[in-house]
Amino acid sequence: MGESIFQNYLNRLTDLSSKNKSLYIPKVEGSGFLDLQEFDFLNGEPAFEIIRKAIQGRKSIFLIPIADPRQTSSNQLSKALSKLQFRDQLTQEETGEHTLAISWLFVEGKLMNGQVLRAPLLIHPVAIRKEKEQWNLRIQGEWQINPAFLLAYQLAYQHELEVEKLEEQLNSLSNDPVEFRTGLSKLIQDTFSIQLHSALFEDKIQLFPNSQKSLDQDQFRDGKISLKNYALLGQYGQKKVFCLRNMNTYWSIMETGI
Repeated sequence: MGESIFQNYLNRLTDLSSKNKSLYIPKVEGSGFLDLQEFDFLNGEPAFEIIRKAIQGRKSIFLIPIADPRQTSSNQLSKALSKLQFRDQLTQEETGEHTLAISWLFVEGKLMNGQVLRAPLLIHPVAIRKEKEQWNLRIQGEWQINPAFLLAYQLAYQHELEVEKLEEQLNSLSNDPVEFRTGLSKLIQDTFSIQLHSALFEDKIQLFPNSQKSLDQDQFRDGKISLKNYALLGQYGQKKVFCLRNMNTYWSIMETGI
């Protein structure tokens, strides 16, 4: 009976994660996300400046003009930002949940249990605002480690992480972009089995490539996860408290053998 309860609970978590965009995004187009690399130099600055300014603690970050007669790509992104802002407002009105965030650094590969990942590692809540004929990002709250990834990782490796301690360590890192990445690199190495690359310290964002789960299922290998310099803007709907509550229940089941 205990095994049945445990398996039922685990299946519930697995069903949740398999449909969760916080754990797998095959492509940007049609996903409701915007690739931050698409903003590259549209306002005269490289796209990485969005990440740099978020690390530095800037409260408002200029993206693009609302209308630019010289840039077709800028105007297309302006329309996309308007749609994303509307969806975010609708979500807040219907659920009260703030889901809009920038995500930076993606974990890509397979966990030890075979679960395929293309998941953000870091998430930072934001709001989109129209101000003085331009689109701005309003930075809210603090960086957090993707709670859905934390949950999936703990389940796959049967290892409980000190989540609150991790969040404290993350938010105690320097707001200097180089020092932040140095500290983050050590935090990742001390906590996860993730392959790091020197690209982490490059001041650039990689374009998010298209893929599909069947291809990634074949090409990724169990237990091999690497870090990618992707960055997206969009809605991540899973509440952190839900993940942590489920995780606590899981470990209770493991300890008591109910």
